Amino acid sequence: MKLRNATLADADFVLALRNDPVTRAMSIGRRQVPRTVHEAWFHAHHVDILIAEEKGVKVGVFRSDPSRREEWPRQSHVRAADVSVAVAPEARGRGLGSVLIRMGTQAQFRRGYDACVAVIRLGNAISMWAFLRAGYEWCRTDNVGRVRVAILTCEKS
Repeated sequence: MKLRNATLADADFVLALRNDPVTRAMSIGRRQVPRTVHEAWFHAHHVDILIAEEKGVKVGVFRSDPSRREEWPRQSHVRAADVSVAVAPEARGRGLGSVLIRMGTQAQFRRGYDACVAVIRLGNAISMWAFLRAGYEWCRTDNVGRVRVAILTCEKS
């Protein structure tokens, strides 16, 4: 698997993956994202989006935002990224999630982040295990709105 920076040509793939029924069921925000909203978000370039490919076929997305959660990570001087991952339906069940997470996290460290934070819906055991296998550590549970979440972190060594 290789990671590359997303281009504008990836907008449809990212939207299809975001609106995939399984992805939505496991996401904190479960609403379908309208194309116009997605295009505005995608074109704003305020997030770091990486596309995972296997033999030239897109198999997943790793994205990050600079963390605005002041209580995470543990030290205030640490530059942290909030991260999320999604694997394409046809690529699921092959263990690619933890590989994608590991590679995406290392890319964030190379870009100057000291830590990555994953906020995962408590019912999303597959994602939790993928992050744990990729080297993340359980931090705590919390609420995002009315949704109970697990917070996992990975710090640059």
